[in-house]
Amino acid sequence: MLLKIVCGIIYILVIFLFLFVLFIISNNTSPEEDIYSKKILKISNGIIKINKYAFENWGGTIIELPDTIKKIDDGAFLGCGSLHYIKLPNGLTEIGRHCFASAISLESISIPKTVNHIGASAFVKCKSLKHITIPENLIEIEGYVFADCISLEHIEIPNNIKKIHSYAFENCKNLNYVLIKKGIIEIDANAFIPCPQLKYIDYEGTIEEWKQIKISSYAFDDEVVIKCTDGFVKLNHQAWGKK
Repeated sequence: MLLKIVCGIIYILVIFLFLFVLFIISNNTSPEEDIYSKKILKISNGIIKINKYAFENWGGTIIELPDTIKKIDDGAFLGCGSLHYIKLPNGLTEIGRHCFASAISLESISIPKTVNHIGASAFVKCKSLKHITIPENLIEIEGYVFADCISLEHIEIPNNIKKIHSYAFENCKNLNYVLIKKGIIEIDANAFIPCPQLKYIDYEGTIEEWKQIKISSYAFDDEVVIKCTDGFVKLNHQAWGKK
């Protein structure tokens, strides 16, 4: 009888110990490990900033951000190769350097009008990206922002953009339509090289206004033609405008 009682107590203790070990293991699993096991990432309401490299190489497909987010810092979603959908919140003001670099499955992204800064190389090597809208509050398009976006087909440069930096659209192999509005005052070297499908650029100004823009040599591929409101300009790698 005593032996049965002792065996029963030992059995209970073993079960208790097993459950205790499971509890310790589950509580020692880091939040990062839990996040990286999910395919849909939902950021809690009230968060105002995504920190640098916070979700680098995350393997999920969908990201949901709350409207409280104001800044997405450098490399926050760098290398998220399976990401195919993210809705950026209204009220977002800044997208950091390399933020979505190498998000090779991302096909489309709408950037809110409130964004006033997009860091260099923010969307570099987003090889599936076909559609993107440049926000109205942005002043400059930084270097390499859309470089190697080989699926990008058309882009509209709004009135507020004053400068396009070097290599901004480097190696956009399928880019075939660019509309540049009258606000632009400077385009750096290699901004649109190589873009072999780009033969014409629509400019919403006159030939004389185009020639006032500071355009570095080799900003565009050879023999790109600019369609102005009153005629055409053939570039042939010449530098134009005020120096």
